[in-house]
This record gives sequence, C-alpha cells and structure tokens, in this order.
Amino acid sequence: MRTGSFGSLRANTWRWAFLRHLRREAQRAAPAHAGAVMDRTRSSAQRLFDDSRRDVPDKPGLMMVGACSLVLAGYRELLAAGVDRLTAYEAVRRAFLATFATSTRWFVRTFLTLSRDPVAQLSKPVSLRLGQRAFGAMFGFEQRASGDEVDLVVTHCGFHQFYVEHGEPLLTLIHSEWDRIFMDAMNASRRPIQVQRPETISTGCDRCVFRFVRTVDVAGTALDIVLASRPELTASLSEQEG
Repeated sequence: MRTGSFGSLRANTWRWAFLRHLRREAQRAAPAHAGAVMDRTRSSAQRLFDDSRRDVPDKPGLMMVGACSLVLAGYRELLAAGVDRLTAYEAVRRAFLATFATSTRWFVRTFLTLSRDPVAQLSKPVSLRLGQRAFGAMFGFEQRASGDEVDLVVTHCGFHQFYVEHGEPLLTLIHSEWDRIFMDAMNASRRPIQVQRPETISTGCDRCVFRFVRTVDVAGTALDIVLASRPELTASLSEQEG
C-alpha cells in the first residue's frame, strides 16, 4: 500500500521524508524483510492516523498525529520482523532525527543571524504565540522571563499523550532527542545564548522546560535531562526484551 494522506501538505511532506530515512534504517536492521516492513509501516501508520484524526482539532495536530503514527508503526513493524526492541528503537530514532534536520538548522542559524540578543527576542510574547500557532491546541505552553533567562514551558505534550494511549510512552523520547537539533545549533553559535533542558515530560516530569540563558560561556556542556536519561532508556528497552 503506497497511497494515503495525512491531511496537510506539511504532514505529507514530513511523511515522505521520514519514510525515505526509515527505508535505509530498515535495510540495516532487517535486510531480509525491509520491503515488507516498509509496506506494513505505511499501511499501519495510515490506520493509526485515520483512527486518531477525528480527535485532531487543527492542522498542526495533523502533523503531530501523522508523525507519531509513523514512528509507532515503524517501531512495531520492525519488532514484528524479529528485530529486538533496542535495535528497533534506534532505527526509528535515527530516521526521525534525520527528518527535517537540515532545514531546522538553517532556520535556527537564520534566526541567530538576525538577532544580536536572541534571549531578549525569545522573551517577547510573540515568541510564545508563534510556538502555540506552530504546535496547535494539542500542546500547552507558558513563558517565564527573568533577567538573563527565559523559560519556555510545555505544560501538555500531544506527542506523549499519543504514545501513552498506544502503550509505548518511551517513544516520546525520540521527539525529545529531535529537539537537540535546534538546541545544538544555538549552543554552537557565537551569539550570547545557551539552551538547557532540566525537565521533560518524556523523562517522567510533569512539564518540559527549555531554558534559554544569555551567556557567552560555552566551556561546559549545557544541562539536558534527556541526554542524561539515555543509559536508563537503554536498560529499560533491554529489560522489556527479556
């Protein structure tokens, strides 16, 4: 089955890009079954999307549900092909991280080029409104600015809700790791900004906190609870396999 639609141009473009990367990963993880894995992933993802679509309130939600449907379907179909949980997770993770990575880095670098004080820019109410508009009603956002810091707080995550409802909450971490694309681009820039992430819903907290700090000190590694949780994730997937 090679047809189907996720309801918007953006969602369908993301779908095409993710599947292209997933094919490469499936050929590595399950070379004898890669074609079947891809065919079943397409059809399974479409069914997941169609089953969830009636509850999607807006176009950004179509993108969110489409992305989650693909990740979940790809993961499950690799497992069905005999791939162990950790290998299946890593295959889907790598495919996800490669999707829209280049365009995201370009967007961040353009933003930093145009802003001499990115923390001041991010503290403006318009930044919160843009975030809400981009992610839609399936996410909740708050903004807290103080001195040389501004926190973008995610109070509700539609990605996590989807995976919890489908019994695979650990897959939320794939989306959290994708955020490293913009975080690393900011942290590597010459602008006075560092991004920290002390809390995430994907690691068991009740919110996600992206902390943008005005600083020129980039000697250390910025705090990120998601990176710190990698050993625990690996152990959890291995335990599930047993």
